[in-house]
Amino acid sequence: MAPLTAKVVGAAGWASSKPDCPSYQKFADEFERVFNYADTKGQFLNYFNRLTSKSYSQFDSSLAELRVAYYLDRMEFPVVTWEPIPKSGNAGEFIVACPSGENVFVEVKSPGWESELESDELKAGRAKEQKYRDIEGRCVAPEAALQFAIRKAYKKFDPASPSLLVIADDLFVQLETAPEMFAELALFNPDGYFASAVYENLGGIGVFWVDRDRDPLDYKMKLFMNENALSTAAIPKAMIKRLR
Repeated sequence: MAPLTAKVVGAAGWASSKPDCPSYQKFADEFERVFNYADTKGQFLNYFNRLTSKSYSQFDSSLAELRVAYYLDRMEFPVVTWEPIPKSGNAGEFIVACPSGENVFVEVKSPGWESELESDELKAGRAKEQKYRDIEGRCVAPEAALQFAIRKAYKKFDPASPSLLVIADDLFVQLETAPEMFAELALFNPDGYFASAVYENLGGIGVFWVDRDRDPLDYKMKLFMNENALSTAAIPKAMIKRLR
């Protein structure tokens, strides 16, 4: 295990509950690339406590934030401010710069499968078990998790600033399986969140995931614009062109 990954896993409060993490060498290599990126940007120590907390979900969400920052940097949208405080007073993940000169406020949400459990399952301790169990069926609605992420994050978006909400989920049926379909249901149907000006402060959504079929591991993101966003909140054309 490479040095930064070993440092995280060695100090992690969640390590005893996830003894197989990272489960494969290509994941260990990907962790190290992301942690190295954070270290070169002076953020590894800032994230260290979250990466090593008792909660594996906190590790997962922190890793998702760093993955998104790393991906955007590679796509020529470098982070210029970490943990910005907008007028709402609620810190976001980061602000990235576009080659065309605009800055974009980025928030990352990583809803997990635990959020889809029923209350009786939570009481029974299902969240502490493996994500998938043999012979277990359930009704799920990934589009509802997408809408919930928008509601939860919306107060952070300044109407005067371009904004992007990135969803990096770990749901039972992940958004990556059919991002266009789930976006249509959640955002663009007549009662969808982007079908009116109700969420006009948000420029758009990115559905982000790790491409596990690649070795080394890589990332993909599908971008969905809010056509009813305020002109001041809309995602810059340079970002749309590069990420679509």
